[in-house]
Amino acid sequence: MAALSLLQDGVSVVVSSSTAAYEGASVAALYAASKSAQLVLVCCWATEFASRRIRVNDLVPGSIDSNFLLSMPK
Repeated sequence: MAALSLLQDGVSVVVSSSTAAYEGASVAALYAASKSAQLVLVCCWATEFASRRIRVNDLVPGSIDSNFLLSMPK
């Protein structure tokens, strides 16, 4: 939180998230929970900093072909 107070008015903050926040799987429960918490945190930051014209967005890209994705159940 201390770092966010150093932001200049009118800047944009982009946080990278994951579709795991919406597609929870038992093998990635903690990962999905942390990404869900991140979504809520971004919403809180957006509300808190709106008066300073600071936009906060959560970027949720689609699936990326990786070893992690291969470990997910189909």
